[in-house]
Amino acid sequence: FFSHLIYEAFHYEQHLNSIRTVLFESENDEGYMHGFTDNYIKVKTKYDPTLCNEIKEVVIEKLLLGGFAGITFENEEIKA
Repeated sequence: FFSHLIYEAFHYEQHLNSIRTVLFESENDEGYMHGFTDNYIKVKTKYDPTLCNEIKEVVIEKLLLGGFAGITFENEEIKA
């Protein structure tokens, strides 16, 4: 388990500040929604029904607890 977390952190760190394409899922998980980048990085942002099943470009900003990447959308502040 611990080695998996180290691998995820290393993989995510390589992509910090990069622009990636994300497909957002429609599930509302306690006010947050998740998605995956084109290279399978898990992302998390505040739930927004207009993003459900949409593909958006985001910037990978930081690593969050739970193995998610914090993101920003173009011209917006960090959402998670």
